[in-house]
Amino acid sequence: MKPADTPAPVLRALQLMAHHLRTPARFYLPTVIQFSGQLPPEDILDAVQIAIERIPAGDPAALRYFCGVCKRKIREATIWQEYSGTVEVFPKNPPPQ
Repeated sequence: MKPADTPAPVLRALQLMAHHLRTPARFYLPTVIQFSGQLPPEDILDAVQIAIERIPAGDPAALRYFCGVCKRKIREATIWQEYSGTVEVFPKNPPPQ
């Protein structure tokens, strides 16, 4: 992800993490990039805000908390897609074995 291609909510999330974690970007940037490929930018920003509200500044547990929030959001989205029928849980024609 190039800086020019990065959505504004993800940039804001990175700024918040830099300020809150007080660690070099190399520790959290790959994680944010990974989740930004799986979640909408607004959900990334929301996850960061949730983590920094619950974990004290400077505590590395904030990054783990952020990961947990992102994983929960991905799981909820997957469940919702399965429930709404946009994803086949049990394909009608399973692949040959």
